[in-house]
Amino acid sequence: DLVFVQNWLEQLQGIIGEMERRLERIPPAQAYRRGSLSQFQPTGEKQIESLRQLYGRMQEFTLQVTEFIGFTPATPLAEIETLLALTHE
Repeated sequence: DLVFVQNWLEQLQGIIGEMERRLERIPPAQAYRRGSLSQFQPTGEKQIESLRQLYGRMQEFTLQVTEFIGFTPATPLAEIETLLALTHE
């Protein structure tokens, strides 16, 4: 399960990086990063911490995204926290 979640965190990191790149209007060739986009997290707790950091980054540029796309995107933070709480049960 840890490897599956780590892969998911890597994909989410890529999506966030792509959003930031587009908002900053950086050409894809200039934004290339070699290697992994995220650091391996060896425990479930560290993975949850990474997830919270990633959606914190997403919240930081919500205003820019709103201006870019013309409407406020949905932010399912309450749903994410509910799902994370289920991992402790």
